[in-house]
Amino acid sequence: MPKHADVEKGFLAHLSDLRRCLLRVFIAVLLGFAGSVVLSKELMQLLTAHAGKLVVLRPAEALMNQLKVALINGIIVSFPIVLWQIGIFLWPALYRNERRAILFYLPFALLLFAAGVAFGFLVVVRTGYTFLLSLVPKTMTTAITLDNYLSFALSSTLACGMIFLLPVAVLLLVRLGILKAAFLWRQQKVVIIGLMVLVAVITPTVDAVSMLLVFMPLLFLFELSILLAAAAEHRRKKRMSLMDHEA
Repeated sequence: MPKHADVEKGFLAHLSDLRRCLLRVFIAVLLGFAGSVVLSKELMQLLTAHAGKLVVLRPAEALMNQLKVALINGIIVSFPIVLWQIGIFLWPALYRNERRAILFYLPFALLLFAAGVAFGFLVVVRTGYTFLLSLVPKTMTTAITLDNYLSFALSSTLACGMIFLLPVAVLLLVRLGILKAAFLWRQQKVVIIGLMVLVAVITPTVDAVSMLLVFMPLLFLFELSILLAAAAEHRRKKRMSLMDHEA
């Protein structure tokens, strides 16, 4: 068989694997969404319990927001399956040490994602929303729509879940030799500016309070990632030095 035919066959096989991976991810999110639809009313009540009296402007606004809540909750619930499917797709192309790294960091990624979701809802949404409303003069009446509030709450919650994956992503890249802790340390100013831009993009509102509530843990996680990466590199160098000495 000609060489180009083997290459084409391999490409088509990878394309087929990618299609199956995306299909499984879609089914996982769809099942999570379907299960969340049943509880969407209760979920929306939980999200809006501390928000005070919200305004509904359109007849279908409550229904559409229940579906939005169900979709975001479906994504959050199915996230472990999504990560697993991505790992399955990448598995054949990985070396043994890369496979061990992914298996080691996957549980931590799930825990950090859950912590980020909790932080986003309990701190960024609740604290940020309450603080911002406290700045409204008493001579003014607030009329926050259900759609605007849920957009703020859901976007902040999901964004914080993704942001909390930063340490795992950095440590994994360092473990695979793609990044170096020293490089991250030297480029801190550039990275911090990049993080500020990222926060400005993902934060659903443009107020400084919401952006600061998201940026501060992100900056802390980045600095923690550098320290953990440097410690991991030091242990690896020490282990290699001992192996060379024994040899």
